[in-house]
Amino acid sequence: TKLIPEKSFNFVLFPNPTNDFVELKLNSNSIDFSDKKIEIILTDIQGKEIYRKIGVSEKRETVPMNECLPGIYFISVIY
Repeated sequence: TKLIPEKSFNFVLFPNPTNDFVELKLNSNSIDFSDKKIEIILTDIQGKEIYRKIGVSEKRETVPMNECLPGIYFISVIY
């Protein structure tokens, strides 16, 4: 069995609160963004998927929020 090293990264989300969009800034030296394996998912408090982007290749991503009702939302960043 070969162990695969865990990749870790931090991200900053701003502005919060927002009306139109949020910027997601990914911070990592251990992730190769060119392989496009990063996925961003926005869900509401009930778990309904609002937005999904597969194949993120940049350290900064804009997530649209202009059609979201006021409330609590969750951002998942998967690598």
